[in-house]
Amino acid sequence: MIQRVVFALFVATFGIQLFQSAAIASPSENAVDVTFRVTSCPKYGGTPPAISLSVLPSLKDRKLDVVPTFAGGVWTFETLLDPNKYFTTALGGLYCAYNGAFTLLPGHKRSIVIILGPRLMIGDSTDSLAGALPFDGLGVSLVSPEGAEVTAVVEDRAYYFNFLKDGKYTLKVLVQNRDYVEIPVEVKGPQTRHDVTLADLLNPTPL
Repeated sequence: MIQRVVFALFVATFGIQLFQSAAIASPSENAVDVTFRVTSCPKYGGTPPAISLSVLPSLKDRKLDVVPTFAGGVWTFETLLDPNKYFTTALGGLYCAYNGAFTLLPGHKRSIVIILGPRLMIGDSTDSLAGALPFDGLGVSLVSPEGAEVTAVVEDRAYYFNFLKDGKYTLKVLVQNRDYVEIPVEVKGPQTRHDVTLADLLNPTPL
């Protein structure tokens, strides 16, 4: 985490020249479709932002070498990336930056929204939780041991949580906006995966 903080502060101070790094390696046959939609700071609205990605354990940043399109104030980048947990740094100009993270699961495409702002967004943890869902229309949230609840990003029959701490949580799956099923999960490390099956919904495990 310290490496990410130092890198983010250095980017905000010294600007776009940091992104003159090597391009991301060619994707494998397991790569999935990823779309980045980026809104820039007003001062830099006409300048394409630079996006850099890194993965554990090296945290070595690689530039997303894609020519974006621009419409309605939004820059759109379309690419193929291998399944993994990615840390994202985007820069639209001096002090116009974003830091975040996302997870890619095999066979599940993603659309990532990045809102650049005058401040850096840095999470307290690098752990994540993601998994496949048995069908569309499910809502997913996660409850911490302290009772705090956060809603998942749900996309293409998969759910995603980022910036979690290790520990035991309760995964709540909402079915048809009425009933929900509670599933115990444990987050351990940066890329915890827990798929929700039809059996989980029909025969939930007692908490």
